[in-house]
Amino acid sequence: MYRSPWQRIQATKRLVDSVRTWAPDVIYFRYDPPYPPLFPLFKNIPTVVELNTDDVQEYRLGPKLRACYNLFARRVVLKHAVGLIAVTHEIAQLPHITCYAKPTLVLGNALDLIEYPSLSTIPHEHPRLIFIGSEKVPWHGVDKLVWLAQQLPYCHIDLVGNYPQLQKTALPNLHIHGFLAQKDYESLMAYADLAIGTLALHHNNMNEASPLKVREYLAYGLPVIIGYQDTDFMNGARFILQLPNTENNVETHLEQIKDFIEDMRGYRVPRELVTTQIDAAVKEPQRLKFIRDVSS
Repeated sequence: MYRSPWQRIQATKRLVDSVRTWAPDVIYFRYDPPYPPLFPLFKNIPTVVELNTDDVQEYRLGPKLRACYNLFARRVVLKHAVGLIAVTHEIAQLPHITCYAKPTLVLGNALDLIEYPSLSTIPHEHPRLIFIGSEKVPWHGVDKLVWLAQQLPYCHIDLVGNYPQLQKTALPNLHIHGFLAQKDYESLMAYADLAIGTLALHHNNMNEASPLKVREYLAYGLPVIIGYQDTDFMNGARFILQLPNTENNVETHLEQIKDFIEDMRGYRVPRELVTTQIDAAVKEPQRLKFIRDVSS
């Protein structure tokens, strides 16, 4: 934990010295506004940059000084990058990305599927839904879950994550568990009929995503409800209910949500239907080939 920007700059300098000593053939950089000591590395060593969000839009939501610095830093990074890997088509096609005319690979997020057991269904009387997220991230759409719980009193909804404001919400069917490690929420996954992903991506002025939490739901075999276009399921799937990316998407599609819950009760997503889309063992070779191609 750094107590000041100066301490972080000093730590960055030490990192740069270590990298220079190691002398790698290529750098893989997950984009975040870098501190200036990193700039010479991007200029002197072939660098592939991973893009996980519309950084220009996201930093506009925060302090103005940080947003301005990001505009400066991103120019340095993207100008010298030998290639870009974007987690969505939408990010890859942003004008402030395409203007750099860099070789670009679209590769949605993935996980190690082998680390997630296929969960059998556990019989229970009422439908059970699970959501993992945070109240502090507006595009998760936690407020919509509260409304949904009010409309579906017969559904049990488990919330995993940090929700300080919701602690005041006294709904008998909305259960807040706080932060849990994977081994602790896995039992909740086993009881769940389906899971809920991001419902308010419009708050981030984006329409496409490939969230790891949704890949985790699918790895456990849970059907999902989402409010965006998923990069790896552009043509949809029986086990995904995709709502419009709008403020009132849950309200206007309540009947479809009810039907989907009933249709998916007791269903587990066959692993062979999602392996190509979410397994790192399938996707990482694509990433490595791209890195070799653009850095050689």
